[in-house]
Amino acid sequence: MTIPKKIKLPNSPKIKAHCLKVGEIIYLWNQIHAVIFLSFLKIVGDSHEKSLKYMWDDAGSDNLQRKLVKAYLKGLPEHEALEEIIWYLCVIDDLSQYRNAFVHTPMLDSISGGEIMPISFASKDKFIKNIQEIHDGKLFTKFKKDLIVLNQFSFDVLKSFSGNKELPSRPVLQAFPNLPSSKKKRKQRKKVAGDGYRKALAAALLGHISPQK
Repeated sequence: MTIPKKIKLPNSPKIKAHCLKVGEIIYLWNQIHAVIFLSFLKIVGDSHEKSLKYMWDDAGSDNLQRKLVKAYLKGLPEHEALEEIIWYLCVIDDLSQYRNAFVHTPMLDSISGGEIMPISFASKDKFIKNIQEIHDGKLFTKFKKDLIVLNQFSFDVLKSFSGNKELPSRPVLQAFPNLPSSKKKRKQRKKVAGDGYRKALAAALLGHISPQK
């Protein structure tokens, strides 16, 4: 690996363009996780907002936050909206490897100064091709659109759980269509009556979190 003579400030057009792409991915990723938290809060109940915020912040990473939500949801009675939340959490888990590699891999100017390229560390070698493809254009556009679509899907599922919207169809991802999670089909089940499910959910929640005094 060639070591550059100096580290350049992000003032060349290509570096600025890359920084903009990274910023867009970070923004969309954070937005998705904001909806995940709001969904978690809606399911557990607003009365536990303060405790959940502490729990959420103390998790330390978005990976642990997603694991926390999935583990909690799997202990609740079945519900079609909860199934969709678990589905898109698994999709985001699969996409996180590409997001993390793209966001965290250092990019430096080439010797000629005409291009920028990822520095290949041993632990990330297998992602370098994807990073370069995302940086180069078409794959980045698809990846960004996938995150936008997942944002909307997660928000629509939240509204569906609240009773304000029909359950949306699962989106088809464009950038990485062969992810294991994205191929999972929605279970066919009869729609659960709202009042009956809310009573079952309330009973289950009592076993997880004690009511605030």
